[in-house]
Amino acid sequence: MKKQTLLILFVVLTTSIVVNAQTIALHSSTGVQLFKGNTALVTAYTAAQSGDTLYLSGGTFFPPTAGFDKKLMIFGAGHYADSALVTGKTFISGNVIFSENADQSYIEGVEINGNFTVTYNNSVNNFTIKRCRVIGTMVFDGDLSKPSNNLALIGNVFMANISIVNVQMQ
Repeated sequence: MKKQTLLILFVVLTTSIVVNAQTIALHSSTGVQLFKGNTALVTAYTAAQSGDTLYLSGGTFFPPTAGFDKKLMIFGAGHYADSALVTGKTFISGNVIFSENADQSYIEGVEINGNFTVTYNNSVNNFTIKRCRVIGTMVFDGDLSKPSNNLALIGNVFMANISIVNVQMQ
């Protein structure tokens, strides 16, 4: 009986640790740093330099409220139940905002539970969004005086409206 109780306790503790183990690995020219917890994305973003790569585990992360304003490669564990069965889905909970200095950024394998926005009349060029799920609206808004160029949307699921009036395709 004691062995059964210990086994159940072990399974419950292990499951709760795995479920709450949000981790981000920041890969840069100086090495790899790990950040943990649901605020890890903000902390990792602050530590990142333009051109760095962020690897997000399964779990829920909160984005920087001021948005992303540097070139980053962001890889999540996925958002489909079958492909993220072991790791869990990667969620970014909140609005994801990209600004002018985020040219050549890349984001893949996350579910965004908010809007995906490029700041008004700012261009973010050579930007790729791949295999993501966006629950809110996707907005690239402006008057084309500073349009975004070369936006690649590959294999995404958009659950709301898409407004890309400030994107110029070449």
